[in-house]
Amino acid sequence: MNVVRGVAPGLPLLHDALHMDSRTQPSAGREAAGSVGAERREPVALRANAAPAACAPPQFTAAIVDDVAAFERFEEFHRAHHAHPESHFDLLRAALRHGRQAQPFCVQVARNGEPCLLMVGQMVRGRLRWRLGYRTLHASNARTVEVLQGGWLGDLTPPALAFLYDFLCDFLRRGGADAIHLRHVPATSEVHAVFGPRPSWLWRDRSPSSHTNWRLQLPTCFAAWQAAQSKREREDTKRYDKRIRKEYGGAVRVEVLETAADIDRVAEVVESIARKTYQRGLGAGFRDAPETRARWAAGAADGALDVRVLWFGDQPVAFCTGFVFGGTLWLEHLGYDPAFRRFRPGMFLLLRLIEELTPRADVQAIDFGIGDADYKRRLCDQSRVDVSRYVFAPTLRGLWLNTLRGTANGLSRCAEACLARIGLLEWLKSRWRRALQPREAGRDDE
Repeated sequence: MNVVRGVAPGLPLLHDALHMDSRTQPSAGREAAGSVGAERREPVALRANAAPAACAPPQFTAAIVDDVAAFERFEEFHRAHHAHPESHFDLLRAALRHGRQAQPFCVQVARNGEPCLLMVGQMVRGRLRWRLGYRTLHASNARTVEVLQGGWLGDLTPPALAFLYDFLCDFLRRGGADAIHLRHVPATSEVHAVFGPRPSWLWRDRSPSSHTNWRLQLPTCFAAWQAAQSKREREDTKRYDKRIRKEYGGAVRVEVLETAADIDRVAEVVESIARKTYQRGLGAGFRDAPETRARWAAGAADGALDVRVLWFGDQPVAFCTGFVFGGTLWLEHLGYDPAFRRFRPGMFLLLRLIEELTPRADVQAIDFGIGDADYKRRLCDQSRVDVSRYVFAPTLRGLWLNTLRGTANGLSRCAEACLARIGLLEWLKSRWRRALQPREAGRDDE
């Protein structure tokens, strides 16, 4: 399979919040795609009174790459566009080479022979889990193409996206996968506008999940930023800071991972905290693994890695990890030892992070990722809604998976609405998260 290489003009990024409000109508549907893995050419109507060649509709082709060696053919195009850490070329290549249980799945679209759009994803063969709250109701064996967060690089105009959609639907129809999972797509983006309404009702995801993505534009002066916060927040900060200083005095420090030589040691330290968190009980959050260390090493080589650990004396109590790309620190994992909850160590570490980044010229913002946590509301000044949805294969199996997903999500949302109405939703979530914490985490002293 030949993949045309080249660099298309830089266009607005999917994750650039400054460009999220513009939208045009998606183009009409096109004919079904050709054979899977082969290039496909968009038909162009020929008329007797055809317009000049300069006004002719563009001709699109597409090619799939699904192995690590071929993935590197996209390096030039990939590096020409800023990407989210989840879909960044160096980090993704490192993960795929060091134990990630997935294969690359990328589709490059070319317009008139020139590469213009790259979709970055991975093929996962495993179990799709349908949840009620934090509990798995059912798990289905499936082959899923996961389009990674930020994995839409290049030309995000409706004609190119509509062609890509048709190409992917043909791939599903021919048995290439059971579903495509579009992860955390901004609700105001062209991708959402094109991919959302196009599947027919039987195979359309009727219960897409929406989450808030929070972001802080770093202030020019940390002291002024703190002074502008609410009186309650300022008082809380002073109270917890005083409690920490009184208990641990000068033994409080924040360690910043600075060299690749420290990766193994710091990864073990972070793991010692992460294993005590409720996220570990969910099978989520940070996990020390060869893939994790390989991504850290790749980020360190690019000068992009940012890992911080809060210590009380010789005890590590909180951590945050992320990568700096395109002037933004993208936070990936945050956690703290629940035995130290009464000191609010996670918030203390984040405030020290903001304070340290404020005077730096290479970082203008912090992206806190998805999730409507209270600390994000307190710290951030920007937000947007991201939507995750599935496109199911137009087959009987795709219909079955869609039915299972719709049933599980319907039960979950009904239960959440009932609990919220009687004022018990947040209380139950908090108790449930506490129950998920591993036993070694211990209990809070308060």
